[in-house]
Amino acid sequence: MVLHHHQRFDGSGYPAVRGIPARPLIGSKIHVFARICAVADRFDALRNPVRGLFAEQHRTPVVRVLRTLLTEARSGAIDPVVFKALLHAAPAYAPGTIVRLNTGQTAVVERFTPSSPCRPVVRHVRYIGADMEVSDENLGDTWDLCERRDLWVIEAEGHDIERDNFEAATPDEFDLRVLHPPQRAVPGRVARRVHPSLSRTTR
Repeated sequence: MVLHHHQRFDGSGYPAVRGIPARPLIGSKIHVFARICAVADRFDALRNPVRGLFAEQHRTPVVRVLRTLLTEARSGAIDPVVFKALLHAAPAYAPGTIVRLNTGQTAVVERFTPSSPCRPVVRHVRYIGADMEVSDENLGDTWDLCERRDLWVIEAEGHDIERDNFEAATPDEFDLRVLHPPQRAVPGRVARRVHPSLSRTTR
């Protein structure tokens, strides 16, 4: 696992398997633990580009990290099934995340659906204190963004992330029950901006 976690799913990366000539491991020939470790290592590197005392101030929003990894999964650089699992473990908008919607309203994420990672169920926050604590009396309506196609997240973790939202290219692309890799997406499908940002099915 330690030896091959820099070996990419498409056969690039390192190290190659010794032989004449040397050949890379590829796909399922790479141990599944190494494939998981590779995705986790990549996620951490993208999420925390700066190390040390000020690392937290420079964290990349999770949705932006996942968008980058989705591009890599679609291109074959990382295992797409491991990426599916990652969407369950590290959602784009985790419960409790404070977000801003395209309407300018503030909301808190209540739950998420891995099949549609960028369209969580949120609850309107009428007022939020300086300590970022939300009391029950300041909570309003609940909106399922999978159903409310006129609403979408534009800000999270202090970043403008409207362009980072993404959708599945196929109905089962993010479905962990379907373990075969999806067909490779056409370039440009990841987070292609439409207006409203997630109002259409990716073509």
